[in-house]
Amino acid sequence: MPAAAPEQPQRYLMPQSVIPRGLAYLIDTAVVAVLTAVLMAAGVIQGGGLESFDPDAVREMLRSNSGLAVYLILFAYFLICEGLTGRTVGKVALGLRVVRLTDGGSCGWSRSTVRNLIRPFDLLFVGLPGALVVMFTPARQRLGDLLGGTLVVRQITVPAAMVPVIPGLLRVCGNCGRLAPAAGVCPGCSAPAPAPQTAAGQPFGAAGLQPLAGMMAAGEAAAALRAAAQEVLAAESAYGAASAAESARIGRASTEEAGSGRADEAPAELPAVDVAVPDDLATAVSGTDDAPPVETAPDAFVHTDDAPDMSGEYIAAWRGLMAAVETLRDRRLDLDAALATARVTLEQVTTADTALRGLLDEVAPYLDADDDEAILAAFMARASAGSDAGAGTPS
Repeated sequence: MPAAAPEQPQRYLMPQSVIPRGLAYLIDTAVVAVLTAVLMAAGVIQGGGLESFDPDAVREMLRSNSGLAVYLILFAYFLICEGLTGRTVGKVALGLRVVRLTDGGSCGWSRSTVRNLIRPFDLLFVGLPGALVVMFTPARQRLGDLLGGTLVVRQITVPAAMVPVIPGLLRVCGNCGRLAPAAGVCPGCSAPAPAPQTAAGQPFGAAGLQPLAGMMAAGEAAAALRAAAQEVLAAESAYGAASAAESARIGRASTEEAGSGRADEAPAELPAVDVAVPDDLATAVSGTDDAPPVETAPDAFVHTDDAPDMSGEYIAAWRGLMAAVETLRDRRLDLDAALATARVTLEQVTTADTALRGLLDEVAPYLDADDDEAILAAFMARASAGSDAGAGTPS
């Protein structure tokens, strides 16, 4: 069967911030200055001419009786260019366009009139009010845009898989024709954004085809699994220490009872348990002649919640280990789901993250433990393996 073709990139609108808009405005003011100089040279405008582009010369010209004419030319230039096409010379040079906020269509005369009548307020104090409003509005609008219902945008073409990671991107809703967040719900008809499609079987990191949002989610899930594995190892250490302390406590209690004149009484039994104890652990606790040495089978106890003879510290340590293992298994399921979305394998992740690979090797017995008995068996297996490794280590 032929391989699925990659999805064609789609066109989106990106609202523009201060720098590209400011550069476009500088180009437009230069165009207006040249136009004004030509009109003055032709005698259409009377008054002091512009002898140079020096700031003092510009101010002197604006103080003369030609100043009002310059402002009118500036207003007419923006009004006509944006009313007809939504673009001035500067906007064409920077790839910008003024569009309607509702549907991304042409700006039109009425909206162009409003936004250009407000322009002098945006330009007060060297354009500071307009710049601040642009920076702090979600759609990058100045005062004239807010009142006129317009946006200054750049049209860009990107693969749909990249849309969720590009902030502020807009699309034209295919259902109602309104402008909507590229990766969100349409405010006009509540239609969701189209789900990005990728070609099947693309390798990890294939540019433009891999769902970047899925890869980011996989990275977050891998970090969560790494933290959960570390928590299991910490809980395992705490439970091992609590087990040793509980064994010593019971041993001391038995010795004290024997010394109090009740040696002929039957030794105290451990409380009933709801789970099976592995044979090596049972023999270690029961004290039979064939019990393995303590250093290769550490003492541990399993209990029910109503076991009265177990200390609170031991019970808390056991519950902590069970909770950590449950979290570990949940985080592993989360990672599997994220990897499926991103089309990445666990081997690819662990190859890049050697710390995660080492932790997964350590906690592997717990990943398969689906009940209390299996968790205890995993603990005993790791404890015995650790004892064997310690016994074989040269001094």
